[in-house]
Amino acid sequence: MNDYPLIKFVILFICGIILQSLISSNLITLLITFLTLFLISIILYGIKRSSISGILLLLTVFVYGMLHFSLYKKDKVNYPFEKSVIKDAYLYGKIVDINLIRPDRVIFYVSVDSVQSENKIYIGNLKFLSTVKDTSENLYHFYNNTAIGNSVKIKGTIARARDKRNPGEFDYESTLTEDGINGLLIIYRVSDIKIISEEKDLLKNLAFKLRKNIDNVIQKYHNKSTTSLLRGLLLADKSMIDFETKVDFINAGVIHVLAVSGLHVGFIVLIFVFLFKRLNPNMRYGFTILGLLMFVVITNYPTSVVRASIMAIVMVLAPLTGRNYNSLNSLALAALIILLLNPMDLFNPGFLLSFSAVISIVTLYPLMAKVINGWKLKSNILKYILLFFSVSFAAQIGTLPFTLFY
Repeated sequence: MNDYPLIKFVILFICGIILQSLISSNLITLLITFLTLFLISIILYGIKRSSISGILLLLTVFVYGMLHFSLYKKDKVNYPFEKSVIKDAYLYGKIVDINLIRPDRVIFYVSVDSVQSENKIYIGNLKFLSTVKDTSENLYHFYNNTAIGNSVKIKGTIARARDKRNPGEFDYESTLTEDGINGLLIIYRVSDIKIISEEKDLLKNLAFKLRKNIDNVIQKYHNKSTTSLLRGLLLADKSMIDFETKVDFINAGVIHVLAVSGLHVGFIVLIFVFLFKRLNPNMRYGFTILGLLMFVVITNYPTSVVRASIMAIVMVLAPLTGRNYNSLNSLALAALIILLLNPMDLFNPGFLLSFSAVISIVTLYPLMAKVINGWKLKSNILKYILLFFSVSFAAQIGTLPFTLFY
């Protein structure tokens, strides 16, 4: 474990998050305990009691995991209305995110502070997944003239998402509520959306504009089929990929290519290193890191891309700082950064699948490769095929518990 100093801290941090999710200790108690342990460990370190100080520091990290989860934990949202469908409702709120446009609709998210329907007014902080349908011309007008952060008045139909009705059925309502979404909002005309304030969220809107501009270029120069694939590969938006195409990828055994992940991050690194190979190392790796950060933004921050990008940045920086790259330490760093930003990601299937796959590959693949190389196969082609499939097999072993559960 001495070769992996960060891992023990991350494991304890994660254990603290998990324990707090189960027992829900008092926030003030956790804060006092954390500060006390931290101060005592610093004092003991100052008087050369390093062994005791080290143990207390590990306990401090554990307690901070509990405290960090408490600070971020939000009450689980639910559908707040008695009726499952409420027609002609008026909602007042702010647009907090917008998806890339589809041929027949625009999907966006709106944070609502009041709802008016049937002479009743509901006051509260709600979030709706909103869908507006109209003619293509009207949809593009709304899409191009609306920004994240705009305050709006919307007339539409509020609907409760379908819950789990039968064993094994997908529970759409639970999925939405876990993401903090109270319900669905269906809007039948763009004219039913009135922008009452053009205030913008500068950072989110900048990222959205970048995604939108790239999407516009893709649509301008490619047909529908190619556009849908490039959207999925470059922008992590698979909404336009038709069922037949997905089936073709499944039958070919390469459906994972459509899920933006570490594979694509690896390609980004190779492309940037090749493009800037004539520059000095500092500039070459600097542009590569900038490219990785841009890729994280344009793909809308999926966990797998964030994880792979952090690992790639650590790998790029290692030779510049004179350090050896260690996959497990960089993986631990990626997990720590993601969980510091949002500890709730620990319970996200994407987080669990991404990290379990990489941990399994890093730990099991070298063992499998050693066994395959020990066979001393005469055919190099067969050996490389076996090595290739052993990577996939190692990943499947790591993700199996979570795929069975979810």
